[in-house]
Amino acid sequence: MLMRLCPKCRALIPADKQYCDKCQPLVDKATAARKAKYKAKYDKKYNRTKRNPKYAQFYRSREWKTLRAVKLSQSNYMCDECKAKGVVSLAVDVHHVIPISRAWDKRLDIDNLKCLCVKCHNEVHNRWNKGKRHRG
Repeated sequence: MLMRLCPKCRALIPADKQYCDKCQPLVDKATAARKAKYKAKYDKKYNRTKRNPKYAQFYRSREWKTLRAVKLSQSNYMCDECKAKGVVSLAVDVHHVIPISRAWDKRLDIDNLKCLCVKCHNEVHNRWNKGKRHRG
């Protein structure tokens, strides 16, 4: 079995592990704290409110992840907005045309989805524009 050193305490650990059993919980706790701090800072900076737990659970669901993958595959991972302008760009986001907050029953309707690059998705939601309201 291949062994290596834990980067935190220098104990000998199996090569497939990142940290020893003693350090892993400490690293996980520090990571969670760092993520919470970043999220709070992000929410404050961009005046975001906490996402509805119902919507958050949906976006973590297997159904959504599967549908998202199908939609991206159908569009050959090309941004629909850029494609309409004659530009080729990589789509990494799948956007609900009618938001799930307005039409929960359309959340899994593939015809209600658009593949977008990060830039177009931010534009659609009016993100990062100072002085302009967020549209959802």
